Amino acid sequence: VNAVSHVFIYWAFFVINTSLTYSYAKHSTLLTANQQYSVVRKIQGGGKILIIALQILLLVTTHNFLLYLLVETIGVIVQYFIFKNIINNDIHFKVVPQSISDDEKTTLKNELKIKIKNMFFHKIGGVLVLNTDYLLVSKFLNLSYVTIYGSYMMVFQVVTVLMSSFVNAITASVGNFLINQNDDEVTSIAKQFNTVFIALATFISLNMYFLVNDFITSWIGEKFILGNGIVILMLVNVFISVIRIPCDIFKNATGFFGDVYYPLLEGVVNLFFSALLAFYIGLPGIIIGTIISNVLITL
Repeated sequence: VNAVSHVFIYWAFFVINTSLTYSYAKHSTLLTANQQYSVVRKIQGGGKILIIALQILLLVTTHNFLLYLLVETIGVIVQYFIFKNIINNDIHFKVVPQSISDDEKTTLKNELKIKIKNMFFHKIGGVLVLNTDYLLVSKFLNLSYVTIYGSYMMVFQVVTVLMSSFVNAITASVGNFLINQNDDEVTSIAKQFNTVFIALATFISLNMYFLVNDFITSWIGEKFILGNGIVILMLVNVFISVIRIPCDIFKNATGFFGDVYYPLLEGVVNLFFSALLAFYIGLPGIIIGTIISNVLITL
């Protein structure tokens, strides 16, 4: 009974810690929109390093998991006050009273509601695409394959994390550029972005192909290695995810989320083809299903 009670306490802390991060979301969003993403990363990154260091120290010295979670709670609260203090003291974020009619207020609120709704559907579609593969692997294969597949995906997601940091850093600058330049200049910079990211995707994919199996072997052992064919299929998805980044940057910079049904359709197509092909050819089929959804819907 005590063990179950502790589990619920731990779960509650995880929920609280996740919820608390939203307390400073508006502050970090304002800083990012003001092209101060480096400030956001310094606070979040520095805070994370300090939190992890304290968590390791507490686990080694006390073996108390509750204290481990409590450190993260305190860390998130401290970050909230740091963000709040920066926003309150930065002249860029001082609120200047402006006369605005009731009709304009209503229009702004309606536009905001529509964009939030559209972003919600985009996030749902992203969850469908990114997480259904794990469910299908466990359904059609077994949990050992989930472990192996997850190990590779963990390595590949390092690329995603690095790319996300880069995207968040430049999106506001791209938005500022779009406002101040004409269509020809916007088209030119968009083509340059595409060229750079295609070259980057090629470089990443080739290096991953030659290095990932050696890394997995050194990390968790040779028995967790996947065949070259499966690795190539996974890297095709990595390649596609990188070359679609310029499109995401410009969409986010312009605030365009009107293609609300495409992410959901991508998730459904991914689920259908992955499940169908998994029945016949196993893990390669699941990955091919994701490739099909990426090519048909995204590209």
